[in-house]
Amino acid sequence: MMNSEQHPCFIKRQESGAALLIAMLMLVMMGMIGLASLKAVNFDQQISGFQNQARAALYAGEAGLANARNILFTTDLPEGVANLVSFHPVLPATNLGDAALYPYGLPSFSADSAVVNPIDWIGSGGTCDDWVMSIEMSGSASNALWRESLWDMRVAGQTASGALSRLQATGTRCYPFN
Repeated sequence: MMNSEQHPCFIKRQESGAALLIAMLMLVMMGMIGLASLKAVNFDQQISGFQNQARAALYAGEAGLANARNILFTTDLPEGVANLVSFHPVLPATNLGDAALYPYGLPSFSADSAVVNPIDWIGSGGTCDDWVMSIEMSGSASNALWRESLWDMRVAGQTASGALSRLQATGTRCYPFN
């Protein structure tokens, strides 16, 4: 029979603290993984913010194109093709949105500063489908050929943080060519 001092549970061993060392190493590794994931989340939030700014600038530019198209359709065009060449409607700079939605500054659009004429006649297109009209020009009845007049529209949308989006579109408007 074994006495209580010979039982394996009661044998005195020399403990070197290996379990404490392993536990400390695991805690340090888990802390490093936690810090790395926080840094990744912070980086993702930064990228998301940049994408939101770029998207806001794009939407502002699209609003500018819609405004340029509206100006083109509501402005009286001069008579004669020669006058269309020198006709350049003005696109005013405009702020968009509500200050409550954009506390750091409103997005805006304006004429693209990279071009001289942001709304510019570039030529004539095909005949206007389903348009059969006659007009009176200079006091005499005349059957004019209605054709699409082609317009180049260039705007820039930007945010208060400096994100810039330049957009270009071609629009058409029926016009009596003789």
